[in-house]
Amino acid sequence: MNPLSDFIDSNYFYACKTQRSFEHDLQMINMHKSMCIDKIIVKKWMRDYGLFQGITNKGRDGIVDIYSETIFQLTKGVSSPNSDEIAKQFNTLLLNFYGVVPRKWISAVSKLLWCSYPSSIVIYDAFVHRSLIILQGFYPSLANMPRLSNSSKIRKIEDIQSLVNFYIDYQSIAKELLNLHQSQFNLLRNKYSEQYEYDIRILDKLLWLLGGPGQSFKLGNINCT
Repeated sequence: MNPLSDFIDSNYFYACKTQRSFEHDLQMINMHKSMCIDKIIVKKWMRDYGLFQGITNKGRDGIVDIYSETIFQLTKGVSSPNSDEIAKQFNTLLLNFYGVVPRKWISAVSKLLWCSYPSSIVIYDAFVHRSLIILQGFYPSLANMPRLSNSSKIRKIEDIQSLVNFYIDYQSIAKELLNLHQSQFNLLRNKYSEQYEYDIRILDKLLWLLGGPGQSFKLGNINCT
């Protein structure tokens, strides 16, 4: 059995229940499927996720505007992006956002791209990052991938490419981890008749619980609080 299996078994139902409660995510996904952006919805969604902390209202409007102008140009004709396509889209949005408000934007861009590709895009989160750094030492296929580092600092626009490279390594490790546990996820989906359809986001929640200081979780009959 893989090192993470017991943890997944114990916390799968909770992770799915949590994701099902995020109705604002579903609203964003449906909006992207319809190819029609509502800027009010995007702005509220980003604010609710804490993606605008320390940014003026003018800056927030600028980010929403440039995103709304760009996203369908990037995603048109790409239904299931490969790593190169993800890197291209990620790079473009980072550059555009940095041009409005110069900051890292890795979490925001990954979350927004996830709304376009909810089965394919891995969301960046610091707690998940912490979990992946440790888990890379327990799976040979993960250990064979580039060692996950800290995300690059962005001091100038030329630094954005290194942040894109970091994200591609990050999302590759997360996807491989899901691949390793896909049969377990399928069994749990059948066991609970789970309707939340995005396994990559369920894994994200599980790794968030594992890597989050103070986050409660279960392990068999044990409740760690």
